Amino acid sequence: MPSFSFVYQNLLWITVPAFCIALLLLVRCILGVVRLIRRSIIARVPLVEEHVVSFSEAGKVVLCNEGPRISLRAGGLRYRLMDEDGTEVPSRLRLFRAVTSGVSKARMELRTLRLPRPGRYVLHVEGLGEAQPRDRDYWIVFTKPHLLKTIGYVVAMVLTGGTAIVSLVFSLLRIFGIAPE
Repeated sequence: MPSFSFVYQNLLWITVPAFCIALLLLVRCILGVVRLIRRSIIARVPLVEEHVVSFSEAGKVVLCNEGPRISLRAGGLRYRLMDEDGTEVPSRLRLFRAVTSGVSKARMELRTLRLPRPGRYVLHVEGLGEAQPRDRDYWIVFTKPHLLKTIGYVVAMVLTGGTAIVSLVFSLLRIFGIAPE
């Protein structure tokens, strides 16, 4: 078994590559989650009382609202999606509402819908009231479900970020000659 002094003398051979690898994996995870969120968008329509939306495939979709970060305009709205026959598409509230935010806008998951078939649907938004000047900044976004993959990326970011920090700390300890006694 190698002695502590041998490990300490060769610490940089371990920590510097570990730091570089962790940093590369962290960047890859960040780019992966950004790509995942962008690719998950199925449709994006303006916030109006009624809008026709086309879906190319059946299955689960998530209804989100998107708008300025600090705003109450989209709060308290009710959404109904109707197929061409006038039948309402079953939906349920999202138990864990993921929020994706940037500098100026945010997107919040609201409902999960199960589309019975591909095709055209009519989205009804109730409680919108009169049009306001900043309504052009608000959108309704339909996405593929991606919460579990996003959580996986976040866990990976935490682990790789922690590895990078620990490697950096041990590298600096070795560079400055600080050795535990």
